[in-house]
Amino acid sequence: MNVLTKFLFQDSNTKGEIVTATDILQEIIFSRNYPTLVKRQLAELAVLSTLVGAGLKFDGDITIQIQGNGPINMLVVNVANLYQYRCSARYDQELV
Repeated sequence: MNVLTKFLFQDSNTKGEIVTATDILQEIIFSRNYPTLVKRQLAELAVLSTLVGAGLKFDGDITIQIQGNGPINMLVVNVANLYQYRCSARYDQELV
């Protein structure tokens, strides 16, 4: 189940969102043949993308891309309408 739940603590002016992304993680990330570390990083980026997209309050796509010189060179997650995901990773197979 994929759910975005918003909450508010009335007495403390604290609000937030909880993402439940079981289907997303199973279908998009864990079904791929990535090493465990890459899957974990993509999962975290997918959840982050959901939260950022929900906070922007517009109807469209959001893409978050992270690049570096480490063993994982690039992570990309594209989210359309909060629950339509495309994910990709580039990594050094000898180091991950």
